[in-house]
Amino acid sequence: MLKEIPPTKQTVSFLVLSFFLAVVSSWPPADHIPFVRTILYALFSFAIFLVFGYILPRRLSLAVQILFALISGIIAGQFLRITDHSRLATDGWGIIGTLFLLVLKLPILPLIFVSIVCGVVGIGDFKRLGAVGTKTILYYLGTTALAILLGLVLVNIVPFDKVPKDNTHTVSSPNDSSPQSFGRKIQKEILPHYLKSPIMTDQNPLTVILFGIMMGIALGATGTKAQPVIEVFRGLDTAFAYLIQGIMQWAPLGVFALMTHSITEQGIEYLIVLARCFLTVITGLLLHFGILIFVLLPVLGKFSPRQFLKGIAPAIEMAFSTSSSNATLPVSLECMARRVGTDSSVTHFMLPLGATINMDGTALYVAVASVFVARVYDVPLGLSGQLVIFWTALLVSIGTAGVPGASIGLLGVIFQATGIPLEGISIILGVDRILDMCRTVVNITGDCVGVVVVSHSEGLAISPRRDTVEENHRE
Repeated sequence: MLKEIPPTKQTVSFLVLSFFLAVVSSWPPADHIPFVRTILYALFSFAIFLVFGYILPRRLSLAVQILFALISGIIAGQFLRITDHSRLATDGWGIIGTLFLLVLKLPILPLIFVSIVCGVVGIGDFKRLGAVGTKTILYYLGTTALAILLGLVLVNIVPFDKVPKDNTHTVSSPNDSSPQSFGRKIQKEILPHYLKSPIMTDQNPLTVILFGIMMGIALGATGTKAQPVIEVFRGLDTAFAYLIQGIMQWAPLGVFALMTHSITEQGIEYLIVLARCFLTVITGLLLHFGILIFVLLPVLGKFSPRQFLKGIAPAIEMAFSTSSSNATLPVSLECMARRVGTDSSVTHFMLPLGATINMDGTALYVAVASVFVARVYDVPLGLSGQLVIFWTALLVSIGTAGVPGASIGLLGVIFQATGIPLEGISIILGVDRILDMCRTVVNITGDCVGVVVVSHSEGLAISPRRDTVEENHRE
């Protein structure tokens, strides 16, 4: 990462990149003072690189950096738009945004394949799962399907306006006879040509998902002979998770570039559309959370919502702060076994499995975001397109990595399956981290409610440990 580069080399890198952005955003020259403008662009770009690549990573968490980048991008984009310097954003910083999206796209299909294989293998031999395993899988698939349906209903109820395009702020259009700018050529032709995944290129995502499920079942049924191969897949799954996290370290710079580009081209009206998507996702997450706690828990689990929420409060706090189901898993196990008092064997079977294959909040989010972006780009979906979103979201959620930012990979798969432009990810990337914190809470809550429901269906007693009861009274 940048913070590990010696300061001298880092400064040189900033200068080179800043000068490059200034040149490509000024070529071919549009007025009689391109040199002066190039110097000004270079100074502006250097300051941005310095802030997001050197200063902020040493002082703020990644979530705060992304929020800062979102706000800064809005201000910078509007400033460049009203001062008629939009080429810096569209031709120069557009390269950084395009580069970030293409690099993020590289591991998507192999990541989904490996994650689904590991998720299916983690279920184990279906013949030996028994009643608890069958109920667990049915519950997880049922709640995930419910979350996706809820998201699709909401996104179809809420009116969305297509983001207006202001042609006066674009450098070129398909009908423009002027030569294409150097920056646009890099974004549209050069970078997409060279930055392609060497694995599973141009494969249909649904085919990859189906093959991953089949391979996972086959490896699980093979038994001990397949264990070395399974360990390889698990190692790759961990490696892909680290890779995504590494790429997301550059998210603040990518968010700034993408937001600046979007505001410069589309205007401040873009924020109104983004706010509608954000509020729709939050509404869906709150509704699904309420269904889990106040409907499924008392009806199917015969358990008090108040007592349950008090018991899993530490897990909810951990999920919200880390945005990671995997990081929250130890806390969830402790809360359910000790504070709620569920059966230990059921708890230790369901929660690790749920952290892999049960992603209610994530599934709801990708369903809403996919339809939203499709409408922004005027991509017709219809009933068949939304059915593709439903099944794809349901299947890919089986192997979603329980780490921050993993849903971006899911969006890429759904976009490919439905013909939505991949650059549409940039529309919701700025608020993704905030929504990630909220949907992780829904993810782990669904897992924990499932433990109570399955335990009750098996006739197992649920009661907190005595020391926990005394602790709760003191609280």
